[in-house]
Amino acid sequence: MPPAVVPTTTIALSKRKLLLLALGCLILVVGGAFLAVSPATFRDNPFVRDERFVRLVGVAGIVLFGLFGFYIGRKLLDSAPGLVVGPEGFVDNSSGLAAGLLPWTEVTGVDELSLMGQRFVVVHLRDPAAFIARQPNAFKRRMLATNLSSYGSPVFLSANTLQCTHAELKALLTAGLAGARDGKR
Repeated sequence: MPPAVVPTTTIALSKRKLLLLALGCLILVVGGAFLAVSPATFRDNPFVRDERFVRLVGVAGIVLFGLFGFYIGRKLLDSAPGLVVGPEGFVDNSSGLAAGLLPWTEVTGVDELSLMGQRFVVVHLRDPAAFIARQPNAFKRRMLATNLSSYGSPVFLSANTLQCTHAELKALLTAGLAGARDGKR
């Protein structure tokens, strides 16, 4: 029996989802600015009375959600597809920690993980340390290493920025890996 032919599938970035995420970041940055500028507002709060702590939380919110908003803004302007899955591997361009090109020969499995109510497709690699080492950005290398040590893989994909559901994303990657394995027999 001839091996199954895996067609190339392209999934676009969802500009609607990205816009909603950017709006959420903007709201949280504004909230952080309010905390940083007006910490005295919370002086009568029975849980948090320390104005320095409130200001610190506000500044942390501005930095964190500002950074997220920056990456989301870049994706909003990105015209490249979010994910391309083909017979040789896949190209991930779906997030700030996008994996880029990953050949099926480097992939050992596809799994899923739920973190704080968010579902991710986890891509397990033959040599995750080599994958991390070839990343050009030091910040990205550090984040990928954290993912590896905490969850067993540096590569996580989410349907949050793609024009597909989590189930469709997982099924597509699982079928692509299975098709690549079948083609090698």
